[in-house]
Amino acid sequence: MPQTKLTDDNNVFTAHLQAGQPETEHVGTGFAGHPRMAVARTIGLQDLSASHGFVAVASRDIDAVYASWRFMTSVLFGLWLTVASLATWGLARYQKSAARLRDIADKAEHDMRYSNERFEQLAQTIPCVLYDFEVSASGKVTVTYVSPYIQTLVGITPEAFLADYSQLTRRIPEEDRAVFLDAIANAISHGMAFEFEFRLQAPSGVMRWVRSTATAGASAKGAAVTHFSGFIFDITDTKNQQLQLRDMAYQDPLTQADNRRSFIEKLLAEIARVQRYGEQASLLMVDIDFFKQVNDTYGHLVGDVALKHLVAVLQTGLRGLDSLGRLGGEEFAVLLPDTDLEAATQLAERLRLAVQASPVIEAGQTVPFTISIGVVAITADTPDMKTVLHMADKAMYHAKQTGRNRVCTAAEAPDTTLQSALD
Repeated sequence: MPQTKLTDDNNVFTAHLQAGQPETEHVGTGFAGHPRMAVARTIGLQDLSASHGFVAVASRDIDAVYASWRFMTSVLFGLWLTVASLATWGLARYQKSAARLRDIADKAEHDMRYSNERFEQLAQTIPCVLYDFEVSASGKVTVTYVSPYIQTLVGITPEAFLADYSQLTRRIPEEDRAVFLDAIANAISHGMAFEFEFRLQAPSGVMRWVRSTATAGASAKGAAVTHFSGFIFDITDTKNQQLQLRDMAYQDPLTQADNRRSFIEKLLAEIARVQRYGEQASLLMVDIDFFKQVNDTYGHLVGDVALKHLVAVLQTGLRGLDSLGRLGGEEFAVLLPDTDLEAATQLAERLRLAVQASPVIEAGQTVPFTISIGVVAITADTPDMKTVLHMADKAMYHAKQTGRNRVCTAAEAPDTTLQSALD
């Protein structure tokens, strides 16, 4: 150890002695004159009966002490700087991504709003009602959308319809309501598409024909909910054309009675029903007396009026289940289901008297005319339609032969072949 002046004020030894403490820590100049960090301790030798002591000093260069700290600090600072840099980069990336997502969301919202506006505009333009409804597993029906045309077609605002969709049902005629409810219930119970036609009363009070159709699928709320989407559109014009075509096919255009084709179909069906169930019905064959003279005297226009007048008078005496048909010229037939021969004969007599008491009044002229009626029973023993028509014709011609303006049964007529009309 180089010689050092121990009483130098700058060294560790001197600083320790001046502190007057058994143990001290110092940062200062070491014995060699270099900056050091030291711990000094005074050790007494009293226990050894010595009169003096010594100072123990442990020291280390300050640079060596702080080297590890500086290293750890540098490492930690480097880590902090790296984390801060990554955080700054991540924040910038996040902000950029967030901005991009906001742009995408704003564009999607704009597109959705635009699409919804276009859809609403389209829904207001097309002449049909668009609707959506959902059915839960418990059977609860929730209408989720209805287009504005519901107000035009039915007179119900979309808001009112969403609050109470049963208002639609109340605008359906009673005779169509059961078909409507059954079709909806069947579609819901089976989770399938439906299509059917029914009538609706428009705000003006006019009855309109409409067709409703919808498809079924799973709802976004889960498989337990069935979603229906469909539309209702007005088919009144098409339906009226169909009805007119049907009338043309099955109705006599002059008198509006069933034409021959329609009446024969009903007669065949009634004969089959009677033969199957052992019931009975009756057939009236009706012919205007001296109709040729009516045409020759008053003209064919008056003759046409007489034919229409006859149908009107006969219809007032018939039931809803009875059928009146024009077989040709002035010859008509009346089908009476669930009517035996006696009741049919009594009805025929009432019809004959009603026609006799109701002449045609046309252009100030009174044109009286009468009818002859033949009556035949339809029973389980009736072989076929031709036989029924033959027997009714025979009875009607017998009524003409025996004075006209009469009612005769097939049993009263002689068993001969058909004769030509006496008129």
